[in-house]
Amino acid sequence: MLSTKDYIDMLSYMRPEGTKAQRKFCNRFLRPVFGEPDDRGNYILRIGNPTIAFMSHHDTVHKNGGRQNVVIDSGGFATTTTQNCLGADCTTGVYIMLRMIEAGIEGLYIVHTAEEVGCRGSSYIVQHTPEVVRGISAALTVMVITLSSHISQVFVPAQIHSLTASQTYSTATTSTIHTAHTQTATSTVVSYQSVPTYL
Repeated sequence: MLSTKDYIDMLSYMRPEGTKAQRKFCNRFLRPVFGEPDDRGNYILRIGNPTIAFMSHHDTVHKNGGRQNVVIDSGGFATTTTQNCLGADCTTGVYIMLRMIEAGIEGLYIVHTAEEVGCRGSSYIVQHTPEVVRGISAALTVMVITLSSHISQVFVPAQIHSLTASQTYSTATTSTIHTAHTQTATSTVVSYQSVPTYL
């Protein structure tokens, strides 16, 4: 079972698209659970007969790949002592999804590749393997944005110019998840979007 220590270790990987650190992260944390990725590098797992998809991505916005030192500061927040980017987007999303899979929660789980460089992983599914999301009526995208090491909550009302959530839904969900993860995440946003607008 994944622990807070595993989450901190996950954050230590700086994973720009195509880097050795990204491959190592995927081999260590995703491949044992999801198996082999699709031809583009997306990890996909179906539990049960789901109508809801849970999505995140395994690349980060770091300039260079490698490892960074991550610690818990005096306020109980994860922070890095060596970089100005923690990489919680989307490491927290991956961590939450792995915990959901451990718990056996029914769903279609997709961890996209190349999100930070233009949503190439999700675009691949839309253009080449749309059958992956057949039967799915809604998607929950777990997204984390770190503006500072002490931010407590962020609401993201849209992605790629499309409305993804009502303010009421996102605020309530963000508050619930943030309260449960105050010791392991700087901010967590879960947004609802219907699959037709996503695809």
